[in-house]
Amino acid sequence: MKKVFCKMALAAVLALTTLFTGCKAPNSGGGGNPGVSTPEYNPPEKQIPLTLEAIADGEITFDNLDRITNLKYTKNNGPLTNATSSISVAAGDKISLFAQGTSNTDVLSECFKIDCSSDCYIYGNVMSLLTDNYKTATKITQDYAFTYLFNSNTHIKNHSEKELVLPATTLKNYCYRNMFEGCTSLTKAPELPADTMKLYCYGSMFKDCTLLTEAPELPATTLAASCYTFMFRGCTSLTQAPDLPATSLMNYCYNGMFELCTSLTTAPVLSATTLPQGCYYYMFSRCTSLKKVECLATDISAQKCTDNWLSSVASSGTFTKASGADWPSGYSGIPSSWTVQNK
Repeated sequence: MKKVFCKMALAAVLALTTLFTGCKAPNSGGGGNPGVSTPEYNPPEKQIPLTLEAIADGEITFDNLDRITNLKYTKNNGPLTNATSSISVAAGDKISLFAQGTSNTDVLSECFKIDCSSDCYIYGNVMSLLTDNYKTATKITQDYAFTYLFNSNTHIKNHSEKELVLPATTLKNYCYRNMFEGCTSLTKAPELPADTMKLYCYGSMFKDCTLLTEAPELPATTLAASCYTFMFRGCTSLTQAPDLPATSLMNYCYNGMFELCTSLTTAPVLSATTLPQGCYYYMFSRCTSLKKVECLATDISAQKCTDNWLSSVASSGTFTKASGADWPSGYSGIPSSWTVQNK
């Protein structure tokens, strides 16, 4: 009898072990154990088209429809409908968007743009504006693809449970330029998984997003000229900067990246030893709470590479430099009242 009982108990344990180890994390995208990140960026919202969910009655409007190819939408998962310049929505309505690409330029008045007259949650996969195969798409194939897309849309908000997804790992020049500039209701930026940058690809992307408290990880190690220019300029609620792992920089790559981030207290570690032209130009200018910088550059001879990079920061702080590095004193070097230590 004891043997039978033991066998039954062992079978029950094995069954429970299979049950729990076979479970997948709700947000794992199809593999891995709960709480363990997977190499592929694969949130479930990749399967959802770009969606605006109305919080209050209002309208969703589109500027420059001629700059987007075959824009269609569904309302509350209803029939696919050709888009006109505006869609009336009631609180709770979900508008999902589909298209086959844009033909934007560097001029705001010539770019496809989405606006809302009242508050809306935003989530889903932005690639549904570029291709029918958005669920698996990871390449942006056109310059200026999402330039100015939500520029000055003060009504879009982060959903508490559903993510906005920008899954592209292959970018194009200016592809996200000014995309969320002036979106003053956003508190969290979407993940940005690309590790190779293009010209001005993230330029002014979140500029003046004054409620933004969370920045995405920036894993790129291959940079391009002006790729992060003004990316978080004026994000006055941003308290922590993302890591910047690249050690080989490009001209003006970080130009004004955190200018006017007045809640930022600590700079990311800057490991590059040779600075090209304008790379840190105005990078932390007017970050009035900034009081800790570690910069390991030993060659800062390039034109404008650190001009005004620490102007109007905190009156006292700590600067960590490479041993033997020769830095000037002042807002284009090491603030004169700061403590200096060698790495």
